[in-house]
Amino acid sequence: MMIKKNLKVAVCTLIMGILLGISTAVYAATVSSDYNYYGPVKGYDYKNKSYCTTYTDIGTSGDTLVSSDDSGNIPVGYMGVQGRLYYQGGTLKAASTWEYNDSLIYGFTQSTGALSSTHGTYYYSKGKTKAYNGDGYNTYWANATPNIRYP
Repeated sequence: MMIKKNLKVAVCTLIMGILLGISTAVYAATVSSDYNYYGPVKGYDYKNKSYCTTYTDIGTSGDTLVSSDDSGNIPVGYMGVQGRLYYQGGTLKAASTWEYNDSLIYGFTQSTGALSSTHGTYYYSKGKTKAYNGDGYNTYWANATPNIRYP
């Protein structure tokens, strides 16, 4: 009976240690750009912003936010967004697929996802967004983030 109790305590302690180790070691840092404002396009004002996040032992992601600049919801299909991640020198490492709002919403983000990264290498994000103009889309670059070093 005592062995069973000690085993339970040891297993629980091991699991807690692993979970705490993962939760404290996974996230490293995030940098973001200033907002870029544009519009009106078909009566709506927009803003976009880039984010670059490094995750220890996982990788680096490039994320882009697009949203309404006037606190209102944007009609279905009017906003598009693509996350993009670059190496410090300007070479594109990855781009996400384009995503468009599929409901009446204020804004949303698209990410490249955490991609395998080289320790000591600098990365940045500079995404793209689209606004429906009544006969297609206008494309707008988000501002670039500062460079961030993968740990």
